[in-house]
Amino acid sequence: MKFVIVTHAYDDFLADLYGARPELATAPFAAQRQAYYDTLFGSADFYAHALRRLGHDCEEFVYNAAPMQQAWQRAHGAAGIAAEPPAARLVASAYGEAAQLMRRVASNAALRPLKAMARPLLRRIDRPWGAFLDQVRTIRPDVLYIQSVFAFADDKLRALRKHADRIIGQHAATPLPDVIDYRLYDLVMSSFPPTVDWLRARGARAELVRLAFDPRVGERVPETRRDRELTFSGSLYGVHSSRLRLLEAVAAAFPQLEVRAAAALPLAEGSPLAGRVRPPLWGRAMYELLRRSVATLNHHGDVLPFANNMRLYEATGMGCLLVTDRKDNLADMFEPEKEVVTYGDAAECVDKLRFYLAPENAAARLAIMQAGQRRTLSEHSYEARMRQLLALLRA
Repeated sequence: MKFVIVTHAYDDFLADLYGARPELATAPFAAQRQAYYDTLFGSADFYAHALRRLGHDCEEFVYNAAPMQQAWQRAHGAAGIAAEPPAARLVASAYGEAAQLMRRVASNAALRPLKAMARPLLRRIDRPWGAFLDQVRTIRPDVLYIQSVFAFADDKLRALRKHADRIIGQHAATPLPDVIDYRLYDLVMSSFPPTVDWLRARGARAELVRLAFDPRVGERVPETRRDRELTFSGSLYGVHSSRLRLLEAVAAAFPQLEVRAAAALPLAEGSPLAGRVRPPLWGRAMYELLRRSVATLNHHGDVLPFANNMRLYEATGMGCLLVTDRKDNLADMFEPEKEVVTYGDAAECVDKLRFYLAPENAAARLAIMQAGQRRTLSEHSYEARMRQLLALLRA
């Protein structure tokens, strides 16, 4: 089969990528996409590589990477995105979030008087759409794989349907807008059971397909001495207030805790984390930190009691001791206390860290690190997930 994958990247990440390499914005499409892949950010080429290994053709596009999209347009003689000066190209990816906000304004019944103003502005700021429609129209895939199901309103899904035999989507745990008719997807996959239930309640075909790890990451990030005893890498946004409290409790007990996070939550005066939250790490740099970590913390934030985030697989895949919050479904992925270490509250987390980080318990710690890594590499690969997807498409 012929697949087209479309994903969205963090605007801050794209700004960093093109800001560090200004010449990249005028490079050919393939060179820009490879540079993106080489960062190991997000899912990089992990899904596309797995599908190719399974014998399928696959193209992938980063919807909101304006310079990359423009390069494809130049090579194919299309005109979905007009030429822009380099400075504008570097900030064009920020239009994606604005477009989503304007869609919500335009679809909210309480804000109907603003619709007339919102729609013309939406047409102007949603620049990547023309390029993406050209891409799908040109390739005419058997399967269009949308990794951001919240990104396309019904009219756009119908337009895409004209040029793709089947449309599938993917989403994890954040709430989805109720204004999209998810029945327009042939299949929506989610790693989060409540999302599957929510979609099914709206008449969509939804199936549980978990997140994954690409074993090639371990080959690309070299082995090194584990000189970071305890780390956390993630986010501290509004849905992470419980995560912040956990990190503060651990930081009070372990001054060596290294926290790398995109942070929006304010720290209280006297917080043990004051002055200790350093900028976030993405892609390769994040994996390098995990490679250097003896133990790394995981906490799912203020969500329902299900284990479901990338850190489960990234940390174990890189051979860390994963110390994660205890969730109802965790045993479906890892055997607690054999492949990962679990805790119910901050006090238990601190107690277990004291035990496993003690020099005399190094053997017990190493046994769990090795077992967790074996489980991820053997069962939680992207190739395994794509085999599951292919089976669902055949069903």
